[in-house]
Parts: sequence; C-alpha cells; structure tokens
Amino acid sequence: MLLFLCLSAYGVEKEPDTVKLAKMNLLLNNVRGEITEANSFYSDPYDAFEKFDYVMANPPFNVDEVVLDRVIEDKRFNTCGVPRNKTKSAKMIRKS
Repeated sequence: MLLFLCLSAYGVEKEPDTVKLAKMNLLLNNVRGEITEANSFYSDPYDAFEKFDYVMANPPFNVDEVVLDRVIEDKRFNTCGVPRNKTKSAKMIRKS
C-alpha cells in the first residue's frame, strides 16, 4: 500500500543567497513550498502564528541584533518568549 502525504514547507530567511539555496533544496527534494526573504523577528510573511502543525527552527543566531522594543508586543513572542540578547557580563576566570 502506497501512502502519499500532502505536505508543504514554508520558510523565512533574511539572507538572499540562503533563500536561493533553500528554494533549490525544495526543488531537488520534490517538496512543495515557499521560501520568503524576510527577517522573521520583525515580520511574519505567512501570518503563521498557530497555523502550522510543525515548526522546525535553527537556533536564533542573530538575537544580538534584535531590537527588543520592536518585538515585545508581537503575539508570537508574548506566547513563546521574547528573544533576548546574550549577556556580555559573563567572564571566564582562569585559575593559576
């Protein structure tokens, strides 16, 4: 018995070259979907809040660049947590 799943993949990427690679990856793996160039901290191009069955995400690599005041009222971050800048105060102490 063959089972066919009707899945679609949607992605948001802020780097134009990575958008092209992601689109190529969808094509080569015969996956339907769409990749949009945007900064997902500041925009939700698919109005995706609570609309997807599964979410896969890389660690938030650019949290240091997020302006907290721009995302503090976003329902995505109020529910799931606001991205925070890494602390610069932690220091390693070397014992002699």
